[in-house]
Amino acid sequence: MKRLFCALAGAALALGLATPAQAENIFIVRYTLDDPSVEDAVNNLQAICFAGDTVTMDWKPPASLAGYDQIWDLRIAGGTFVMPAVRAAYTSYLQAGGRMFVFGENRGHMPRNNSILSWIENDVGGGALTFYDGYIPGPSTGRPTQTVEPPFDSTPNSVASVTYDYPGGVTSPGTGQWITYDAANNAGTAVLWKPGTLANAPAGSLVVVFDINFMNSSAFSPQGAPPPYPYGSPELLGNLCGKKVNAAPPPAITITTQPSGRSVTEGAVSGSLSVTATVNPTGTALSYQWYSNTTPTNSGGTPIGGATGSTFTLPAGLTEGTYYYYVVVSAPGATSVASNAVTVKVGPKGSVPSNSAPTTVPTMGEWALALLALLLAGLGFGALRRGV
Repeated sequence: MKRLFCALAGAALALGLATPAQAENIFIVRYTLDDPSVEDAVNNLQAICFAGDTVTMDWKPPASLAGYDQIWDLRIAGGTFVMPAVRAAYTSYLQAGGRMFVFGENRGHMPRNNSILSWIENDVGGGALTFYDGYIPGPSTGRPTQTVEPPFDSTPNSVASVTYDYPGGVTSPGTGQWITYDAANNAGTAVLWKPGTLANAPAGSLVVVFDINFMNSSAFSPQGAPPPYPYGSPELLGNLCGKKVNAAPPPAITITTQPSGRSVTEGAVSGSLSVTATVNPTGTALSYQWYSNTTPTNSGGTPIGGATGSTFTLPAGLTEGTYYYYVVVSAPGATSVASNAVTVKVGPKGSVPSNSAPTTVPTMGEWALALLALLLAGLGFGALRRGV
């Protein structure tokens, strides 16, 4: 049976089909007001995003957020997010690599909105944010249409734009990126901070949407209006809860200390070349491959067998001549980076390497002067003994 499953999974990958995702543990924080729009949004969210997952809901966050793959905070009413204990717990969750989805709303929910903005700016380091009032847009009269930005405009659903029903938003994404953007009003309602973009929680990812009604189903009928509800976007919701939201940027490698060349003597080759490199995000394993070359360039060389660490020991037995070396630093998912090409000059046997301190050997003149000084000292001592 196990072989059959592996074979089917391999065939699915070969055909470009999606294999079943691993079930996740989800916590939804929702407020207790009997709001039909929130009831419908929560039900639609679970149907679109969490089929097969374990979902727990409560009106407040759990005592411990550990063990939850995603936290969705839908408490758009009131200022409950302002509570210091909640802010600290959410910050720690993101710092540990958690995934959070936090919802605000329009200007009718400013205590909630202000607490979210303050938390992002001051606690998790998402940049400066200024609230945008979705009631104001001119011709749209509170129902602005925003462009859905790549990659959220496709996969699994194609959705070019979304029309919100009286949203809030921000005039800048801070250190994050737009999910939806209103060019006419230079603002956006949905923002994503991928791993690496929150200065104080670089391991975590955060989605903030200042509207909850885009999650409503078409069957929702606000204030007695007949369905279908025109401002829900199950397509955008389906794209937001996809794995792409939480994809980390590819690692970036930086060579912080370049290797330097050497001059050595034939028959007495010794020493090493070394490089220091860093990768962001940290924790990614680096690998090294050294190359020799016939020209002072850092490409097209021949790999040096066995030389895979950050330090390369010069091979013994190099004859007089000039040699060139460089190293390529790699990491999973990162673009490899090559160091500069360094020159190693091997001089003839018996010569003094240019980077070595010369050994001081006394000359014949120096020996003669030393002997003369000793003789004179001896004669002077003998004369004193005789009383001359």
